[in-house]
Formats: sequence, structure tokens, C-alpha cells
Amino acid sequence: MTKLSTSTEMLNAFELFHYAWKFRSSTLILVLEPTHSLNPLLTDIKLLQKAHIPTLLICTEAAFSPDAFSPEDLERYCERGLELVPFFEKSSQDIPSLDVLADNADKTSTNPSIRKVLEQSKLPILLLSPEEEGQEVSVETLLNYAERASVALQASKTFYFSTNGSLSLNDEKVSYISNTDLDTRLANGEKTNFSAAVLELAQSISRKVNQEFVFLKAEAGSLFTELFTHRGSGTLVSDHFSNIVRSAVSSDVYDILLLMNPAMNDGSVIKYTEEQIASEIDTFSVYSVSGSIVATAKLNDFGEAAEIGKFCTLPKYRGRGRARELATSLIEKAKADGKKSVFGLSTSEEMWSFFKSLGFEEVSRESLADSWKENYDFARPSKAFKRCL
Repeated sequence: MTKLSTSTEMLNAFELFHYAWKFRSSTLILVLEPTHSLNPLLTDIKLLQKAHIPTLLICTEAAFSPDAFSPEDLERYCERGLELVPFFEKSSQDIPSLDVLADNADKTSTNPSIRKVLEQSKLPILLLSPEEEGQEVSVETLLNYAERASVALQASKTFYFSTNGSLSLNDEKVSYISNTDLDTRLANGEKTNFSAAVLELAQSISRKVNQEFVFLKAEAGSLFTELFTHRGSGTLVSDHFSNIVRSAVSSDVYDILLLMNPAMNDGSVIKYTEEQIASEIDTFSVYSVSGSIVATAKLNDFGEAAEIGKFCTLPKYRGRGRARELATSLIEKAKADGKKSVFGLSTSEEMWSFFKSLGFEEVSRESLADSWKENYDFARPSKAFKRCL
């Protein structure tokens, strides 16, 4: 097993703390597909509790036992360290008002509301059972309850765990999509891996309280990866993708470092320290989505020429033109600064194609600016690309 360096472990911890702090004031709703057991998600749920992130779980009694549910099933989880509080509900097509969400009017009542349980840093579970024996609780019913709960609790995210996992359109996984784009693609007849009813409810939940709806695989680690790492693991549906390209500022240093860390570890980007990023922060630009930095790049001054590089994009945001927008912005900045050319280097074939798509031509490294050559390691198996302005 490869041992992580201390710096890598620290960056991983920083990433975890960053997201735990980010969601500390959020309320999350987890919806589990009726056919799935809760077992694979227990570690993820325990992490949410440790981070004190208010969370409501909505599932059927079958999540605890595929046969007949008994109180012992729930007690077993509680004995093992999960602070779970059950709320039993007979499912209804009319969707009741969910009185259990409200604060108790009777202050002497010993029955807590879901809201009170959340305030105690415990995890309430809304356990749905069919109105009549022999019936089943449908996915649509679960999501209807999730919609009502998301409005009552003003939730920031709803996660739907299923066999399908991420949303696919025409057999291609989608990492994130706006409701408008999803409407357009569905209207164009694109094939999906979810029913029209499920997608309609997902969009309704997303739009009703301006929150994010996330499709996730019902497996261990999927929630952790989606919520606590830059990588992501599911499909995010939201209307809050306010996308901007801007110059980096000092408070972006750690975000840029986290973003660059994977590329620095695999050698595709030359290593940069926190201090180097801080001292050169005015040369960085970032791509921000809803206030979160998802891509970065850098423009270096070499007299009449400028170098663009350090392109790094979060995995879930790749393939959507983020790097291209950053590159275009940097090229325009170089032109405004009176540069005669821009150039870039990379060891990645993907980046070679990227530079060519932007109108760059391959050139010899020796033809680049003398001031650049003074500090470059020519042992790197990189190729150079240049575009005249």
C-alpha cells in the first residue's frame, strides 16, 4: 500500500473540514429507494452525525429488514453508535401535512418533532409503510414526502439513493445539469435511466425551495464522495449555477491548492507550494460556480509573450468548457496587456489537443522566450504550443 505524504494527508483533512464547515448550517434530506437496505450507507450517515449536519432520512421499513420490521432492527443500529429516532408513517397518496415536522404546540408532550430531533444533533428517520397490507411504497411516494419535508425544513440538498445512481442522458453520465437544460434535453427525446415521474419530482423538489437535488448510487462512500470531496460521485440538479470567471484573490489560495493537488501528485502540473500560490495570486484566474471554485489557470509574464498554464478542473465539472472559458479569458488579458503571443506547455496529450483547439500551433521549446527558458526543466517530456496575438 502506498503511504500518503503528510502534506497530502493534511490537504485531504483540509478538504474534509472545508465541506463539513460549509454544510454546518444546512439541512439535508436522504431518500432511499424502497428496494435497498440501509446498511451500505451507515458509515456515511455516521460521518454526517459527527459533522453535526442536520439530516432527515426518508425510507421504507424494508430498509431495516427485507422481511418484517421490528423495533429490534432499529435498536441494533442505536446500540452501535448511531443516534436514530424513528417516525412511523402510513404512506398516503394525498401526502399529509407531516405534523411530525412541526414544533409541538403542547410543551408537555413527550413526543418530539422531527425539527426538535434535528436540533438535538440526532438523525430522524421517517419510516413509510403501505396503507394496506400487501401493497408497496413507491419511489414516487417517497419523493412526494421528501418534497413536503424539504419545504417545511427549508433543506439545501436532497439526495436520492438508487440502483441507477447518477442520471444518464443518451447513455452518458451527467455530473450536473440545470433544470432548464434538463427540460430541453428531455423535450428533444434524449433517453434517460429514470422514469419521467421521478425526474419530474426531482425537478419539483429542486425548484420549490431553490435547493439542489442529487442522484446517487445506493452504495457505501457515495454520499461521502459527493458531499465531502471535490471529486463528486453523482448528478447534481440545480438552478443555482451562477458561473463566473474572475481574477483570484488571497482568500482563494487554499481552494486553488486543493484544486491543483491531484494534478501535482500525478505530475501533470509542476508542484507549487502554498507560499508560491500566495505570492503569485494575481497571476491566477478561477472559474466559480455558485461561489465555489471549480477550475483555475495561470498567466505568466515573459516580456512580449505570456505563458498560460496550471489548468486544473474538478473532475465533475470537466468536459463542459470551463478550461476553455478560462483560457479565452487569459488570452484576452494577454492581448489587452500588449503581448505579441501566448504559449503553453504540457505533458498531457489531452492538453495538447486542447491547445490546438484554441488555435495554438506546436513549436519547439527552444523557440520560446529566453527569460522562460532560464528556469524550465527541459527533462520534462512536455510539448510547447504557441498562438500569435
